[in-house]
Amino acid sequence: MSAPVLINRYAHAFINAARNQGYDDQSIWRSAGLKPTAEQADKTVFGPVALSHLSRGIKLLMRDEFFGSLSSPCKPGAFQMMCELAVASLTLEQGLRKSFRFYALLCDEVEFELQQMAHRAGISIRIKERRSDRHGFFLEWYTTFWRGIASWLIGEKIPMLSAQFSQAPQARIAEYQRAYSGQCRFAAEVTGFTFDSRYLNRPIVRNASDVATLLKPAPIDLVSVTGAEGALKTRLYHLLFTQLQDAQRLISMEEAAEQYHMSTQTLRRRLEEEGASYRSVKEAVRRAFVMQLLDNVDIPLGRVSELSGYAESTELTRAVKTWTGLSPRAYRNQRGSQR
Repeated sequence: MSAPVLINRYAHAFINAARNQGYDDQSIWRSAGLKPTAEQADKTVFGPVALSHLSRGIKLLMRDEFFGSLSSPCKPGAFQMMCELAVASLTLEQGLRKSFRFYALLCDEVEFELQQMAHRAGISIRIKERRSDRHGFFLEWYTTFWRGIASWLIGEKIPMLSAQFSQAPQARIAEYQRAYSGQCRFAAEVTGFTFDSRYLNRPIVRNASDVATLLKPAPIDLVSVTGAEGALKTRLYHLLFTQLQDAQRLISMEEAAEQYHMSTQTLRRRLEEEGASYRSVKEAVRRAFVMQLLDNVDIPLGRVSELSGYAESTELTRAVKTWTGLSPRAYRNQRGSQR
C-alpha cells in the first residue's frame, strides 16, 4: 500500500479508536512498541511499519479485532480461526466463502459478501449501524484487509479493477487511486472492490504453519506485504499446476530443478527450508486440480481421471476418499447440494 496520507490516516484512526474507549496515550504507545510523547501524538506522521505495530497492538489492547467500530467486540483469536478455516480450502472462492460465513456467525453487525459476475468478482462490506464508523475507517480498512488476505492465500498479489466507498473521500482522490489501484468511486451504495474472477479458481497455497508465521509479531502487515511472491514452494506450486492443466502430467523433480537452473539436491534443500518437499507440493497440486475438475459437473468422472493424470478411475476414487472421506460422485453430489 503506497499511499502515505491514507497510511497516516489509518494509524491515527487506530489511536483515536483506543482513546474513545478510554485508553491513555502511554498505554497505546506501549501496546504498539512506539515512543512518541503525548504532546507529539496528534502531529506524528506514521509510516507503514508504525501502522502495522499500531493495528496489532491496539487490537490486543482493546481486546477487539474490530477496534471498537461496532457495538459488540470481536475477540482476539477470531482472525486466526478465520485463517485456519481458509487455508483448509482448495480454492480462493471456497476460502473466502468460508471466511465470510465464519464472520456471519460471529457478528450480526457487519456483512462480508462475495459476488460473481461474468468476468469480475467483487467483495462488499456492509455495516448495519454506521454511527461508530461515521468516517468510514472500518469500511476502508476491511477493503484493504480482504484484498491482502486473498492475495496471501493464493501467493500472488490480486490487482483491484475498481474500488467503491459509501462515504465521501477522507483524503485526496489521488491517494485512494495509489492505495487501491484501478478506478475509485465514492458515495456508492456499498463499499467494496472488484477483481478478475479468474482469481477465484486459484488454489490455496497456504497451510497451518503459514498461518502461524503470519501471526508472529513483525513490522509487516497485510496492508503492505503478501509475503508470498518469492517463496520457492509457491513458484513450484504454480509451475506444477500449470503443467498438469496444460499437459495432464506432473513433471519430475529433475525437470523442475532444471526449470529453476539448480540441482535436485539444491531444490530439495530449499524446499525443506520452507517446510515443504517436492512430494507434498505435488500432492497439493493434484488435490486442488482434481477438486476443481469435480466442481465442474459437465466433466465426466472418467475424464477427470484422465485430465488429472490417473491411469485408473480406482486411483482417483482412492485419492478423493483420502482427501474428503467421500467418493468422487458423492463429493460432487454434496457440492451440488450446497450451491
